[in-house]
Amino acid sequence: MDPDPVELNLVCPVEHSLFVKPICLPCGHTIDESALIKSIEANKVLHRGPARLTRCPLDNVHTIGELCKPAKRHINVLVMQNVDAFVRQYPHHPLSVEFLDNRRASNLVRAGELFAQGNVVEAARLGHPEAQAAMEQQQRKAQADKLVARADRVFENDRGDPKYMTLLERACSVYECDEILVKRAIAYKEGFGVEPDEGKALKRLMRTQMYQSLLPPDLRRARK
Repeated sequence: MDPDPVELNLVCPVEHSLFVKPICLPCGHTIDESALIKSIEANKVLHRGPARLTRCPLDNVHTIGELCKPAKRHINVLVMQNVDAFVRQYPHHPLSVEFLDNRRASNLVRAGELFAQGNVVEAARLGHPEAQAAMEQQQRKAQADKLVARADRVFENDRGDPKYMTLLERACSVYECDEILVKRAIAYKEGFGVEPDEGKALKRLMRTQMYQSLLPPDLRRARK
């Protein structure tokens, strides 16, 4: 039988759910930050102004106005650690399931803020879909760049080595971009073999403005 998280003081007495971010109040109570924010916002509406005299939602006596500023809030680290331990040990408990759902939702909100600020790495870690896609794209590009660098070294050692085109093909399969396509078109033009259909596609590419703009300077001069 699972232990009762209420008896273990792991449940916010206001929200009646596991603490996500337990905040210590000056009066000695601990409530979740979400309950604190709701209390502050309700007081703002009630007084039509700054919530300077916000009171503890549990006893309605002690004022907690200084906690209107996030920097003034102190997290009950011990309670947070105990909640995490409970969730890990009893992941199928209804309150644990709710806690994990709330944490995921909270992480996505925070991830959206981080993504908007340009912190793609941290946003991806918190599960932001666009950030994760951007990170995957960066990883694919880095892998393709390594393959292109290998291909260039092969070409420097032996300008006729078929491995050159093979490595470029692999780079394209990992991350297709205009620069790699142009390299392949140049290689095809210089006699490296490709499949017939692909050869037709590369010929069409050579007729585009993009191909002309990405040609190396020496090849542009040769054309002139």
